[in-house]
Amino acid sequence: MLAVQDARSVVVGELKELRTRFYDLKDIMGDKRKEMQPLQQALGKLQNNSNGHGGIFTSEEELDEAIRRLQYYIQHESIPLSEEKQVLREIAQLKGQRPNIIANVAMRAKIQESMGQKDDIQDQVKHMNVDFDGLKKERDAMSEKIKKLNAKVEALDEEIKVIEEEQTAIRLKRDELLVRLGKLRALSDELNAPHLALRGILNQAKQLAVKKDAQGIQQLANAEMEKFMLQWREKAFRDDYEKRLIWNESLDERKLTRDGRTRNPDEKPIAVVMRPAPSQVEPMVKPLKRPEESLPAKKVQKKTEQIEEAEDEVAGLEKIQQKTLPQVDAAKLKEMKREEEIAKAKLAMERKKKLAEKAAAKAAKRAEKEAEKKLKYLMFVLARFFQDREKKLKKKTAGSGSWNEEDKVGEESVEESEPEETKGAAAPAPVKEQVKKENPARYRNRPRSLEAVPRALLKKKKSINYWLWAAPAALLAVFLVFLACCCLL
Repeated sequence: MLAVQDARSVVVGELKELRTRFYDLKDIMGDKRKEMQPLQQALGKLQNNSNGHGGIFTSEEELDEAIRRLQYYIQHESIPLSEEKQVLREIAQLKGQRPNIIANVAMRAKIQESMGQKDDIQDQVKHMNVDFDGLKKERDAMSEKIKKLNAKVEALDEEIKVIEEEQTAIRLKRDELLVRLGKLRALSDELNAPHLALRGILNQAKQLAVKKDAQGIQQLANAEMEKFMLQWREKAFRDDYEKRLIWNESLDERKLTRDGRTRNPDEKPIAVVMRPAPSQVEPMVKPLKRPEESLPAKKVQKKTEQIEEAEDEVAGLEKIQQKTLPQVDAAKLKEMKREEEIAKAKLAMERKKKLAEKAAAKAAKRAEKEAEKKLKYLMFVLARFFQDREKKLKKKTAGSGSWNEEDKVGEESVEESEPEETKGAAAPAPVKEQVKKENPARYRNRPRSLEAVPRALLKKKKSINYWLWAAPAALLAVFLVFLACCCLL
């Protein structure tokens, strides 16, 4: 509940910030629109004064030029009378437009003085339109974010509403259980009151016995005897006393009758004789058992634990009530006990299943770690194997004779990386030379020097048998496949 409320407060804060920015952006766009409006109006007025034969001219010179062209057309062209009349009407219309043209020229001059030329106004409007489009895109993006945040807030509100409904249901259930628990505790106290009183009398008698006060013990016994006899005169007390003895089964356990005699073989137990008929039995209501699945275990865990403790106490008190009330049938009690045992067995099976799943998960993790360790160890062994193999090959090539220039460069790089190993590899070379010098006559046919051997043969001597690394690589691949299968199983 608290986590959901915190998430909602964070989202609401973001939403408020976005809304303020959105409204500020709308104000900026309104100001831009107000700035653009006079420029657009001026640009519209300038564009309406377009040059044309049938439109409004931009100056008187253009009007005079148009009238002169029409007059020249009438004077120097052979046209019919109807067309000549049409041209004369056009000339009259153009002459009638002169006042409008003069007013437009004055207005254009005024606009150009206040706002500049038409091209400048168009550039200003274009730049302002670009800025306005950017602001509009930003406003649209903000509106989309606001919509998403509103949907998120609504979802969180629904979740909070569901949690609050669950909490109210839990509170009502808890209140009912607490009321019922109070009633059962009061009933338990009422039923246990005689027992507690007798325990107090017994403790008092023990204290008097420790003090060796025989007279006090005698007085206590007489007082309790008189009190018991006064109570014995009442029929309700006698019935209750007899019922407690019978249903407590103390007389049957000692094989005694109702009057305290030893029971004869032909006499039946008192509980069997005094047991009421099954038709009078009113079955007890079972203690309410709250299913764990109906409540969210993580969100209301503390409250559910308190309710479960209260239910356990209620169940214990109901067991006491079942023992004390005489209307319960033995078959019903057995059935109820059987159902309780079945429920306990189910809970035990679920616990065992969870423990087994946890153990299996731990075993899988342990097996995976062991497999990784084995794989690392195997890779280390293979690397050491290849290193040892390369060292042996280098030792063999070192004792065979002179080196090529390329091999010398390779040996220098190997000596820089592994100085200790190359020292051991270079040691046997001078020993072989000494042996050859000590017994020169022993070998009559001396082998030819390596310089006479072709370059291709030298390279062939240095070739490595690829089976030395291909076989371990294949074994490693098989081991990895086997390890993957084991992990999947």
